[in-house]
Amino acid sequence: MKRLVLLVSTIFCLGSQAFACQAGFNWEQLPGTLTIHFTNTSTSENDIISYVWHFGDGQNGDGQNPNHTYAAPGTYNVCLIITDNEGCVSDVCHMVTVAPLSGDCNAGFNWEQLPNSLTIHFINTSTSEHDIISYQWNFGDGHTGDGQNPNHTYAQAGTYNVCLIITDNVGCVSDVCHEVTVAPLSGGCDAEFEWEQFAGSLTVDFSVPRPANTILFPMSGILVMARMEMGPTPAIPMVSQVFIMCA
Repeated sequence: MKRLVLLVSTIFCLGSQAFACQAGFNWEQLPGTLTIHFTNTSTSENDIISYVWHFGDGQNGDGQNPNHTYAAPGTYNVCLIITDNEGCVSDVCHMVTVAPLSGDCNAGFNWEQLPNSLTIHFINTSTSEHDIISYQWNFGDGHTGDGQNPNHTYAQAGTYNVCLIITDNVGCVSDVCHEVTVAPLSGGCDAEFEWEQFAGSLTVDFSVPRPANTILFPMSGILVMARMEMGPTPAIPMVSQVFIMCA
């Protein structure tokens, strides 16, 4: 009977020792930074002699109320382990969110069409108080890209909604979109005509200048000039040359 009482008493004492210390902490993000200030709220009936911090980004630390600067915004699993001078150990973990910095970066770009092509050269004009580490482009034709000042060749002329998203090294994100018009290529032709007013009338005769012995054929939006020569039979002309005047 005495052995049973002793066993129960021992279990009770161990249980009391287990709850003699309790780890705890609060935190706050310092304004304008990715730095978190951790405030220890741990308790113990004895002297706490060790604080071990795991900041959730692969970095560790010690001290009662440390600061830690993160490389990027995000949510981190931060843990604190305390030990007192009687050997009591306690730990606690919290999910700590590091908010991105805002208001100090702005996406922007200009553009120009390269001569005789459907290629647009994009010129980055984005600004940030920090280093811009990412440029993400959406060219509006189903294609995307990266880089600071990219070129992009379109399959055809038209107007495209082009967007740029930038991110800097402290997590600031900004985006901007513009309607970019890709002009069609020139067909390499120049319009030209002549005219003559008939005497005594308000009638004007319009004509397209062309070399002798040629005639014009309008064909599906293409103006074709053909040089005519007499064939073996004088009464039957034949086409000796064809010139596409405008495509």
